[in-house]
Amino acid sequence: MKSFGSLSVSGRRTVLGLGLAAFAVVCAASGLTAQTPPPQQTPAPAAAAQPAAESGLSAKSSPAMFLNIIKPDKTADFEAAMNKIKEALAKTDKPELKKLADGWQVLKVGETAGAGSPNVIYLWLINPAEVGAAYDPGKILYDALPRAEADEIFNKLKDSYTNLQRWTLEKVLDMKAGG
Repeated sequence: MKSFGSLSVSGRRTVLGLGLAAFAVVCAASGLTAQTPPPQQTPAPAAAAQPAAESGLSAKSSPAMFLNIIKPDKTADFEAAMNKIKEALAKTDKPELKKLADGWQVLKVGETAGAGSPNVIYLWLINPAEVGAAYDPGKILYDALPRAEADEIFNKLKDSYTNLQRWTLEKVLDMKAGG
């Protein structure tokens, strides 16, 4: 067997390309994705004993979209938590929270999360979105519900996730006539 160094340039490129392709397939199948680490934040005082707000859950555009990748055995927990969030937004007397419900749809994607992955994709499509507003389920739960109830729902919701991504959208073209 030839060593890597004894292969021709085109042979080394072929081996390298196949290796990168195999790595990409393994990453996609395992659900591994590259993510930007959250910015460093000053810790809240101990008396505030609330879960830390997740970064990246503020709408950066209107419409806004968030991709939620959920474990297949946890879809019922995710959907139940989203229903509780809907109820909390409807009942709250805080106008900044109530306004988050406007245009917020939770959609389940019929296909799984990709090559061999059993994970289930849910989209949050928010149109119109409150640009700059945090569509953070944890913050909503803890702002709108008693602590014990929020803890129970938040823990189930947190355990249902494999990934959550914000997608900033920019309108390129309106396909309707005259648009």
